[in-house]
This record gives sequence, structure tokens and C-alpha cells, in this order.
Amino acid sequence: MVDVFVSYSSQDRERVRDLVGEIEAIGYSVWWDREIGAGATFDREIEKAIDEASCIVVVWSKNSVESEWVRTEAHEGLTKGNLVPVAIETVRPPLAFRMLQTIDGAAPDATASLVSAIAKLLPVPSAGDGLPCVGRAREFVRIGEAVDRARRGEGALMLFSGEGGVGKTRMTLEAERIARVADVLVLRGHCSDAESPPPYQPLLEQIERLGRLVGPEAMRQRMGENATELSKLMPELNQRYADIPPYPTLPPEQERRYLLHGVAEFVARGASVQPLMLVFEDLHRADESTCILLRYLAERLKAEPVLLVGTYRDTELEPGGPFGRVLQELTRERLVEDLRLKRLQRPEIVELLVRQFGSEPPAALVELIFSET
Repeated sequence: MVDVFVSYSSQDRERVRDLVGEIEAIGYSVWWDREIGAGATFDREIEKAIDEASCIVVVWSKNSVESEWVRTEAHEGLTKGNLVPVAIETVRPPLAFRMLQTIDGAAPDATASLVSAIAKLLPVPSAGDGLPCVGRAREFVRIGEAVDRARRGEGALMLFSGEGGVGKTRMTLEAERIARVADVLVLRGHCSDAESPPPYQPLLEQIERLGRLVGPEAMRQRMGENATELSKLMPELNQRYADIPPYPTLPPEQERRYLLHGVAEFVARGASVQPLMLVFEDLHRADESTCILLRYLAERLKAEPVLLVGTYRDTELEPGGPFGRVLQELTRERLVEDLRLKRLQRPEIVELLVRQFGSEPPAALVELIFSET
């Protein structure tokens, strides 16, 4: 069973990822068709997920309003009375959906509004709901300790590594939940597998997320004297704020130091208002700019209330690649705690099934799950 089905244009996948993460962080299970390309058909798998979902979130954009696929999925939600529309761009929804109140995805309270709308259709999960998280006691202790130290002003970098499907994303979501309980602000960013992703992509997502959460005025205050550096990364800031000074002309190496220093100052200033957790997902895909930034922040923010959290697939890590090189440096200089996640063993699988279903599982089932995972 799935709680929430998210319908969107495949062209908006990277923009929708953050929204999905926010829903998952609350504890809902989400089906969002990550692997299905733009030319896929409305097949039985999608139909089954829509039938099971208690809520259908449709993400309207210039791309999705033109998509017959998205319109069909949204119409199912309209018919069932469980549709929650969100607009990530200024766009008019198709005629049939204009009677519904659409959440402005750019508004500071967008996440709260989305969660509230979903909660009207199904209860917000409690901390113990969902598939039990077993075999990770050591990791939970380390996360809790790292969050506590960060709140005291002892910043750190923590990584979750392992093969695909071993539970890195789940551990990240648990870390985010622990952080939120401790009143730590969580900002998430992803490293794209696109051929030419924009430089510093995870950071750009984190900055955009912060802007949506705090609003324009508070965002300008947090940028402070480092608005010039941030506007170099995000030129659209110059249109939002007319008082940002022009970016200076500097030699390449000096410009990089200027930029990194400005970003670190911006993060530290924000953490002085509320402790921060910055999440960098899929670091095995990270480009040179993101790796240099991560290395700089890990050193610069050691005495700030900031916890850096990252995930990577060690099976896809290239030793000579950007992140492979930076990871070696971080490890050598003891600037990182790398928690390598292993597959569950047979006793842990038994515990998982007992906690989920309330009875001892057949040995054959345990062996089947162990052999397949």
C-alpha cells in the first residue's frame, strides 16, 4: 500500500524530488514514478498505485498542464475526491481543476500547507509508523550524538554509504526526523546524474528551500553582506533584491576562495538563528564544484551549529573521480564520519518481519528474503 501518489511531468523530476522528500520526511510512503520516462504508458503499475493511494498530489507546471498523462492521473484524484494540487510555477491549471484550491509551491508556508492538506485525507504517521527500521541501532546512536553536538556548536560531516537499496535514504530520513525533533532546520539537496548539471547543484536546492521557508525579507537578512557571492550562484537573486552589490572581477583562484568564504559565512549566519542540517544526497554523482564546497564547509564549520549529512553508493564510487578524491582527503584529515550500511542478516530479517506482522515468519520466507536482498 502507498499513502501518497505524486503526479508530475518527467521534465520537472529534479524540482519535484524536494517536494517528495518533504512528504516522506513526515512519514508518508510516496509513489512518484521515478524510473518511468516521459514516453511511458498509463500501465497497470501506475493504475495500481493510484488505486491504493489515499492521496494524489498533482504538481502543476508549464510542462505538466500540457501532459495528457498528468491530466489523466489528476482526474483520477478529482473523481475519488483525494486530489491535492500544488503549483511550482505561475500557471493556470487545466479547466477541470480550477475549482480546487491550489497550493503555491513557492510560498514560505508551502510545506505546511501541503502536509495539512494531505493530513485531511489520512493521519500524519507517528514516529513508530511505517516499516520498522532494524539492524541500525549503532547508526541511530551516532546520529543522535551528532545532532546533539551540532546544537552545541560542534559541526561535523556524517556520511551514509553502501550499495544501492541498502537503506541510505531511509537513514537520511530518520536523521532528518531526529534533527527536526531537536529543532534543527533541515535543508536538502541532490547531486544529479545529468550530463551537465549546474555547478553547486545541491547548494542551490538548499538555498531555494530556505528562501521558501523563511520568506523574502528574512532571506535577505540571512544573506547579509554575502548576497553578492550568492547572486553569483543564483543570478535571479539580483531580480528579487535590488540592493545586492555587483560581483567583483577577480582571478579564477581568488574568485573561488571569495565564493566559498561567502557561502560558509551565509551558512554560519543562518545557523546562528537556528541550527542547520544540510543534506547532500548521491554524492557519488557530485561534480568538482560540489566536492570542493563540501570539503571547505567540513573544515570551516567545525565550530558552528551545522551538521552536514551525505549519502553515496560505494559500489559506484570512482577512486579518481571528484568525490573519491575529496573523500580520501576528508578521511585522512579526520573530517568525516562514514557509516557504512550493510545488508540485513537473517536474525534482523526475522526481527523486521515479527515487528511488521506480529508473528514468527517461516524459515523459508526468511531465507528467500535474505537470498534476494
